[in-house]
Amino acid sequence: MDFKVMRFISDGAVLQCGEENRIYGTAEPGSSVTLSVRAGGKEICGAAGDADGKGQWMLILPPVEGGAEKHELRFCCGDSCVTVKDVLFGELYHISGQSNMELPMSRTYEPFGKNEFFETEFVREFRVPVQNCFDESVELDDFAEGSWRTAEGQSLMQMSAAGYWFAYTLYKKYGLPVGLLNTSAGGAMAESSFSAEMLRELGGYEEHLKRCLVPGYIEDTTAADNAAMQEWYKKVNEKDELSSVIFDKDTKLDSRANVPFYFRHIRGLEHFSGRLWFRKTFTIEDESIITDGELILGTIIDNDKAYVNGELVGQTDYLYPPRIYKVPAKLLKKGENTLLLCVEVKSGNGGFTAGKNYCLKLGDKVIDLKGEWEYQAAARVDDLAPGTFFQGLPMALYGKMVHPSFRINVKGFVYYQGESNAGAADRYPRVFRTLVEMYRKNCGKDLPVIFTQLPGFCDPCSAVAEDPTVPESGDTSWALMRNKQAKCLEIPDTAMAVILDAGEYNDLHPTNKRTVGERLAMCAESLIYGEKGLGNTACVKAEYLGESIVLYFEGPELVLKNKKVKYMQLCYEGGKIRDVEPEKMDGHTLMIPMVEYDKPLCVRYAWKNAPEGLDLYNVNGVPVATFAVTVD
Repeated sequence: MDFKVMRFISDGAVLQCGEENRIYGTAEPGSSVTLSVRAGGKEICGAAGDADGKGQWMLILPPVEGGAEKHELRFCCGDSCVTVKDVLFGELYHISGQSNMELPMSRTYEPFGKNEFFETEFVREFRVPVQNCFDESVELDDFAEGSWRTAEGQSLMQMSAAGYWFAYTLYKKYGLPVGLLNTSAGGAMAESSFSAEMLRELGGYEEHLKRCLVPGYIEDTTAADNAAMQEWYKKVNEKDELSSVIFDKDTKLDSRANVPFYFRHIRGLEHFSGRLWFRKTFTIEDESIITDGELILGTIIDNDKAYVNGELVGQTDYLYPPRIYKVPAKLLKKGENTLLLCVEVKSGNGGFTAGKNYCLKLGDKVIDLKGEWEYQAAARVDDLAPGTFFQGLPMALYGKMVHPSFRINVKGFVYYQGESNAGAADRYPRVFRTLVEMYRKNCGKDLPVIFTQLPGFCDPCSAVAEDPTVPESGDTSWALMRNKQAKCLEIPDTAMAVILDAGEYNDLHPTNKRTVGERLAMCAESLIYGEKGLGNTACVKAEYLGESIVLYFEGPELVLKNKKVKYMQLCYEGGKIRDVEPEKMDGHTLMIPMVEYDKPLCVRYAWKNAPEGLDLYNVNGVPVATFAVTVD
């Protein structure tokens, strides 16, 4: 058996300081393994052990003080040696969740914003690539893939943005290197991290397990999905006669619409699936402004290809990413220019997301591309059923991504997830408790857990996505989910980052990950490092006093941005809802005048999927979380 050290222990690693670290590997059964740790040209500690009958070995590395000094770890077994360089000892956190934790720094770029970040070799991330597995017999002890990166240059741009800002904030405050073990996966449910046995114990996943535990499930399902996709494109291409002539100057397009718009609002495009072409002509009046530029097209449902004066400048294969395409100056000219956009819709719900920028940015000059565009449907076909998103299924991540993480000693677990569980919010507190108990049991200690409450968001296909001030037509699933996430604080040694003001009503992946990271760091400062006066302020009681209802809050003092508070409601039997405007009494109470009203069942706040313009914060600048409190 080859002599190997676990993949996590590799060049550039950060290990938990001040505590023992167990290091694992493989070697010939019965062989001896030694470890020497060197820093500053001297050996500072070491460890030794033997491989067992299966060739597995484990060494216990004694506690090492944290700091900026770089270490070298040298492992030897007989004549074979492995040297690991540039190792730091600091604070190591396991970060996980779904796409908003996975989202790299490069996706937080804002063409019209302040793009600030700070390079440092003392913030590092071990990124585990997404690997799905539905085989109960697979419980890897080591990651099959993964490598360390530092917060420098292009490496920084590939790091988790929320993770980076969390780590950087702690590094700047405490002066210790911060390492991140990142096992996040876009679209993952909380249950994606569970074993089949755990799912059976929870109940309700029997049909899913019956399907996914069949040998070859991933391969067979992928093949079927690919065949369906190919058939869909075959039908589109057979019907599409427009694409072959679209670049001809004389080709006319038969319709007009004002961008941005959702196809459901245009007669003839309702429930459209297929391919369309859009054309926008724009004029550059002054040749001196022509520079390398950025074509900014908000977000588009589903995928697109963009051409400027006949040349492809960018394409995106799915609906979520921002469309920011580089346009070389050589493609532009003084006078009239042409933008062609090929849009393909598979879901029957296409469109250009409202509330986004649509323009060409040339240095400080901006050419607005909103307004009337020409368009024509090239091919209309039936909807394509969504392909199977394996990592969003229960059990998918357990065997290859979750199980190996149990062996790594971390300071705490940081979790940004909930979007994929919002449709079953009532079940979430139990599911989340199961997740926490799983990590604590398998890691062998009461791991502090910090999690992120969902921000505001509305599906771009809902009416509120067009205007955040309109009623939500009864869809408050994200508000309910936020409320259920708050109940997870009943689990000991947990903290929740409230980021209600860091979302974007029309974007599932808001770019403001700095606020997210800093709020997560604030939770760590309070929960783990014992800092006083930080954290959230929560409503804990609502008392009916006849002529008023008094709301009592715990935590740092309240701050009202305006005299009256929006988004406060009284809820009555039969579903009746009354909007009210509470007034501040002191730093921990609000009062709702009740002279004209009967006693309600409960008071709720921010009970919208995407409440905009919040008024209720605390002295730490943290908004009060969505809540629903029974009236006593």
